[in-house]
Amino acid sequence: MKPRVLNPIALIASAMLCSFFLLSACTEKKNTDPGPKPNSINLDSPEVAKRMQKSCSRCHKFPDPGLLPKAVWPITISKMYEFLGMKGKALDGFTAEQVSAWFQKRAPDTIPIRQSHLEKSKIAFKETRFSPPGPPPPSPAVSSVKLVDRVDGRGQDLLFSDMRHKFVLKLDVAKGFKKPRITLVTKAPHPCHMEIVDVDSDSFPDLLIANLGSFNPDDHDKGSVSLIPNFRQTPRQSITLAKGLGRVTDARSADFNGDGHMDVLVGVFGFQETGEVFWLKNNGLAGSKRRFSRKPVDGRHGVIHTPIADFNNDGRPDFLAQFSQEHESVVSFMNTGGEFQGTIINTAPHPAWGSNGIELADIDGDGDLDAILCNGDTLDDRVPKPSHGLRWLENKGPKGGWEDHEILPMYGAHGAKAADIDGDGDLDIVASAFLPHKNPKGYLAGTNTPSLVWFEQTKSKTFKPWVIETMNVFHPCLDLGDLDGDGDIDIVVGNFTMKIGDWDKIPYWVQVWINPGRKN
Repeated sequence: MKPRVLNPIALIASAMLCSFFLLSACTEKKNTDPGPKPNSINLDSPEVAKRMQKSCSRCHKFPDPGLLPKAVWPITISKMYEFLGMKGKALDGFTAEQVSAWFQKRAPDTIPIRQSHLEKSKIAFKETRFSPPGPPPPSPAVSSVKLVDRVDGRGQDLLFSDMRHKFVLKLDVAKGFKKPRITLVTKAPHPCHMEIVDVDSDSFPDLLIANLGSFNPDDHDKGSVSLIPNFRQTPRQSITLAKGLGRVTDARSADFNGDGHMDVLVGVFGFQETGEVFWLKNNGLAGSKRRFSRKPVDGRHGVIHTPIADFNNDGRPDFLAQFSQEHESVVSFMNTGGEFQGTIINTAPHPAWGSNGIELADIDGDGDLDAILCNGDTLDDRVPKPSHGLRWLENKGPKGGWEDHEILPMYGAHGAKAADIDGDGDLDIVASAFLPHKNPKGYLAGTNTPSLVWFEQTKSKTFKPWVIETMNVFHPCLDLGDLDGDGDIDIVVGNFTMKIGDWDKIPYWVQVWINPGRKN
């Protein structure tokens, strides 16, 4: 079946990675009369306000004018009208100029950035920086980092993908951090996300890659899903599992129909007219080639991540999907035997939420998996918002639903994962920030804005933030693991620049924070 929780026309989304937002409108019948002249409405009229709120609440909660500065509203509203094919026309009797004027009258001139007063980390992480060999240009666009166990079991290797330069590299520190070895794993068409899986069930790790197919956002059919079987061996063979897709942001693996074969779940963010969620049914081998058939799940655009788990304990893998753009929601897809029933379990309070990441972890230690959510996307409007931050959805069981908890506001929150950072037996959370349009020496100057934070779970469901790094707000992705093999959790982040000016030229592509162990 193909559940449709919502069925809107997309409005927007200009984003380089895996998250994007802006206002939108539904595929409802529209009033396209010319409407009154631009300056003929009373911006203070309660009746106009009532009509405006009704018109701008078609598919999402009404946005507070205070979400964006005055100067941003005309651009936002103009794009909405253009994407709806309403340029120069009126929607529900309002022109774009009138709607802009109404929002601008109520919007602030600027949204000040607050000063951070978080404490410096009590764990003295040691930072190390790495870049590809040779003189690479100072313009990394690292979209995914993944730690994977080494064959000898002593520590881990680091895989990282770069969207701009279209490759996946491996960092090997087996001979120490002073003698790193960085090698090419594969080239890929703008890789966005990587997962370590075993699609062919041969007990050797495969590398599954979600490829956007373009660096800039667009509606096209260049996206794809590729697989490198047993990626540790050389020479490596890259197999295309699916192509002719929109911009693919996620691909993961599980046996969805219980036939003993590992299938592949695919999340296609797309753009305005493209986007979907489907799974590739693994039909086994035909000669030497593995056959897959496509099974649709959901036809909406804007999906970012699709983590898989058995949420109702029926032995079948289910999954959550985080949708951005006008949806700004998390949907649970429950597996009924190869078919999926979708239900919204969380909806953002406004359309400027900026959803951009979801990870699973048993945060409260009760035996089931909860969800960590990030919302900090600024790639559409370039405005850091007070509502940016970290949350977690507590899994209350098959009949209990999901309870929303705030962890902490954090500008540009973009990547988050859970692990026992301080070795006390419970899960802590690490989060990174991505504000690529904001010059730390300009707009953010003097704010001490955190760029990497770990949240200590001091008691069940209670977190204390510790700042590891500030102002280097170019980290869209992170991973946690034991890179140096000493038994504690280290942190790895990827760096991403927009090539705007001298201030965002970063000469190092990944950063590693080595954990020295718990400090009593």
